[in-house]
Amino acid sequence: MGRLALYVAVAAAAATAAVGAHAARGATDSTAGTSGLDKGVVVVRQSGVCTTHLGHETTRASWGVVLANTSRTHDALDVTVTVDLVGADGKAVSRQGRVARHTLVVVPAGRTLYYGGTATLRGDIGVQGVRADVTSIGSTPSRRYVLPPVSDVHFDTSTGQLTGTVTNPYSAPISPYDCIADIVLFDRHGRVIGGDGPGEVGHLESNIGPGSAVPVSFFVPAGIALSRIASARITVFPR
Repeated sequence: MGRLALYVAVAAAAATAAVGAHAARGATDSTAGTSGLDKGVVVVRQSGVCTTHLGHETTRASWGVVLANTSRTHDALDVTVTVDLVGADGKAVSRQGRVARHTLVVVPAGRTLYYGGTATLRGDIGVQGVRADVTSIGSTPSRRYVLPPVSDVHFDTSTGQLTGTVTNPYSAPISPYDCIADIVLFDRHGRVIGGDGPGEVGHLESNIGPGSAVPVSFFVPAGIALSRIASARITVFPR
């Protein structure tokens, strides 16, 4: 099955859910580039990163990006998101700054999506922010796609686990192998402080039947204090 056919079958809007937690402060970076469309323009609303250093040998980074289609009438097609970690000079970290590149078949009109991940860098790297660049090749009048909704998001402060429930709203089964869940974490001021992905959706050996609900789960990435997390957003993407 082609990517567009799969995206239509699984549906292509953002499914998000919020979770309350502890108030905190965090650093964010809103550097972003956009290009592509007069209709169905996807922009980066916000981005942020949290790093932890393991001596001088390793730097671990947790990053999150908030994407939005600014059009209310057109879906953006074949949207490629490239994520780089940048240093104090605003340039991508040499040879290892590129941490993600993913193409979304459709970003539906008026939708906000949450894209997160983690990266391990060699050396004691001074990561200062995130640069997310977005390109798209076209648009189409909105077809009102939807993704399986995420609900009942819960943050267990004793274990550092974030969980939620994904429901299949369609008349046909979908496979967990066809779903990728990303999470973006925010502080009490609404600033991105990190993210993760992909999370575990359901039980990989079983399809998700029509109307059935399965768990989605993440662990808070190393380096982010649990007390910093005030809320989280989850988006389920098709592979």
